[in-house]
Amino acid sequence: VFSIPGDPELIDKSSTEYKIGKNLVLGCGYGLGGAKFVAYSEKAGVEITEAFAKQAVKSYRTKHRKIVQFWYDVERCAIAAVQKRSTKQAPIVLRNLTFYMDAQWLCISLPSGRSLRYYRPRVIPVEKYGQPSYQLQFKTEFRGQLVPETTYGGKLVENITQAVARDLLVKGMFEAEAHGYAVHGTVHDEIITEQDPDAGSVHELEQIVCKLPEWADGLPLSAEGFESYRYRK
Repeated sequence: VFSIPGDPELIDKSSTEYKIGKNLVLGCGYGLGGAKFVAYSEKAGVEITEAFAKQAVKSYRTKHRKIVQFWYDVERCAIAAVQKRSTKQAPIVLRNLTFYMDAQWLCISLPSGRSLRYYRPRVIPVEKYGQPSYQLQFKTEFRGQLVPETTYGGKLVENITQAVARDLLVKGMFEAEAHGYAVHGTVHDEIITEQDPDAGSVHELEQIVCKLPEWADGLPLSAEGFESYRYRK
């Protein structure tokens, strides 16, 4: 977006450019458009124009074409699974993801074997960019009532990504416990452990929680920890 030369890791994390870049990766990785990127940035304390936001989104999508394609592939597979009533024995397959119906649920089976579930899905004909298309809808709970909710490729990819991250975090928690690090809780993507001052180390814990399960072989996973007598942000 800014064509800043050099190592990205050396960019000042308090700078406006860093904040915009971080928001761009976090939001636009799941299909955020220009107008919503303005609101997303505003919540993070950064004001940008809609014209700049649209250009930033365009730059992101041009640089990360495979991510954009992934949105469309996931949406296509989810819709196909509902339309064809695909079964677990004969699912729609997208690399290491499978899509199928289980009674009234659309299931997306994750690499770990766990499944995301969407209740009573249906496919609705819509018009998109002036062309006939389809939209996925399912039922969700709101204030004790079942209400319809629509979703799309970018949102499904966000669900998948967060779920896979959760699976990795839980694997890291079990690994930490197995190596003598008592886990007392989590805060977002952080694992909180307690240990005697003269036992273990942050470096060792970082390595332990990044031990990959077989289903995540090859994933570039890393961790950055800290040590203190009280938890801090």
